[in-house]
Amino acid sequence: MMKKLSYYIMLLGIVFFTSCEDFLDQVPKHNLTLDNAVTDYSGAKNILNGMYAIVASGSEFGGATWCRLSSQGGFYSSYTTHFNMSYKEGSNDMSGTWKSYYTLVNSANAAIEAISNLAENKFPTPERKLEMIAEARCMRGWAYTNLFWLFGRWWDADNSAYGILYRDKMANLSNLQVPRISVGESYTKIFEDLDDAIANMPEFTTSRYLSRQMAQVMKAKNIALPWSDERVYSRFEGCFDIG
Repeated sequence: MMKKLSYYIMLLGIVFFTSCEDFLDQVPKHNLTLDNAVTDYSGAKNILNGMYAIVASGSEFGGATWCRLSSQGGFYSSYTTHFNMSYKEGSNDMSGTWKSYYTLVNSANAAIEAISNLAENKFPTPERKLEMIAEARCMRGWAYTNLFWLFGRWWDADNSAYGILYRDKMANLSNLQVPRISVGESYTKIFEDLDDAIANMPEFTTSRYLSRQMAQVMKAKNIALPWSDERVYSRFEGCFDIG
């Protein structure tokens, strides 16, 4: 009887440890990473759609942003603190806007990384991969433009320290603390994204999605704001080639 019991215990142990080993080799479904979440063209489209979902579900991306900017410009007092330029770092009035735009930046960074790492043969054409990366970069450029206008000194000289807090990787515990980059560096980073979008994005077909024309308009707006000879004339390339 004892021999049979020992045999069954040993057999149960073998089954248990074998099953355990198989289980431990599996990636938990709730712990998806970019490598296992975006494995094909469908996944690439989904991660791009995730950017648009953030915009569609956030109240900070539409009228709220433009009312703040109009108030800062002195056109009307929609937001008193912005009209008086009296808002401060850490102000609750601006925390929602800050979080929303950096959530969008994080989503765009995730899309850029995941799509870039996906093999070219997973896409209908090599050009389609470039288009999708450019679309994510266009969204990031748009998000950083608004962050720059709202929280940076976009009017300052290029060597001014008051540019944007720039991230080109997904945020994690190891890179949460990043310094501001200069005003000149901020324009350079934004133009790098928009230039890639101008070169590789498809033409406008619907207002629901970004397009090459959207990138051209954003670049032109960024150039027109800090009007100075040394900054402007070298940066017009690609803006007005509407076609």
